[in-house]
Amino acid sequence: MRRLLLILGVTAALLSMGTFAAASPSGDLLPNEQHYLDDNSSGNNGTKSGSALNMAAIGQTSLGDRGFNGDVFIHKGYGYVGRWGFFDPQHPQFCPAGGVAVIDATNPASPHQVANLEVPGASHEDVAVFTAAYGPLAGHDIAAVGLQYCATARTDPAAAGKRGLGLWDVTTPAAPALLAVFDTGCCTRGFHELEVGDRADLGKTFVYASLPYAERADSGSPNGMRDHQGRGEAWIVDVTDPAHPALVSTFGIKKDLGLDPAAGQGCFALSFGHGMDPSEDGKTLFVSYWDAGFITLDILNPAQPRFVGRFTYPADADGDAHSTSYDDARKLLFAADEDFCKNGPGVVPARATT
Repeated sequence: MRRLLLILGVTAALLSMGTFAAASPSGDLLPNEQHYLDDNSSGNNGTKSGSALNMAAIGQTSLGDRGFNGDVFIHKGYGYVGRWGFFDPQHPQFCPAGGVAVIDATNPASPHQVANLEVPGASHEDVAVFTAAYGPLAGHDIAAVGLQYCATARTDPAAAGKRGLGLWDVTTPAAPALLAVFDTGCCTRGFHELEVGDRADLGKTFVYASLPYAERADSGSPNGMRDHQGRGEAWIVDVTDPAHPALVSTFGIKKDLGLDPAAGQGCFALSFGHGMDPSEDGKTLFVSYWDAGFITLDILNPAQPRFVGRFTYPADADGDAHSTSYDDARKLLFAADEDFCKNGPGVVPARATT
């Protein structure tokens, strides 16, 4: 099947946030983490002031001024607020305690925290909540949380069970129950971004998650890669039974396309899996692969992802493919870059690919 996709470039509003360390791709940190470390080495709990234009605040909770707040997901009147962090030996406060804050917003004028989803020692940046359509917990509300180990170095054996995917039953939001931790194994930090989708034709639910730096060179690894099992950076995990999640497949630009993850352009010159975006029917997956661009995969058979095509950046662009949102009706892929320095014209012109 041939698809016509119109790629619309959108540059994230990060151009004015200061200088960026050119040497940062050599370490373990993701671009936003390295930038935060460079800009905020003294530490301020990651808190920032806010403002609003043509919007009125109805209610507010400070979450105890905890800072480092990440993704926000709304489900059945409750908000789920992630908390991110990373390991830096000079700043242990950059891996703060506390996970996903569960907020009762059924009365929007008086939102308040009722629970916390946490695997100690992990960053809980990205979260998605869904009502299970299939499997033994059909009808239950399930929270899927990306876990990245941050208490110590990623190679520490203590990372086991604290990296990958956390799954909670939040049918009663004030009394969540941890169902399982799907451990992505040594020696990456764990899942960064994720999405959840049902496959009605298969009667299954999958998590689509990114495992950054899995294919980076690592002299201490038996296979020369950070992931000791040689897997890629775009993962599909079967969560139809959320108490027993199972790996379905992985895709990587080195493993499957023979490309070099160390190749890149701009001020964070590297290629790694970042954003995951399944189509509504769950048969196509769009992967934001930083400087390697935006990759389209046919996942009609989720166990065997098939490469369909790739959008690449012009030579004078900074790259930094961050995330996408696919418009199924119009077959449009809206794409965002996370630029930390301005190269090229600043706007990638629309183009069509087949």
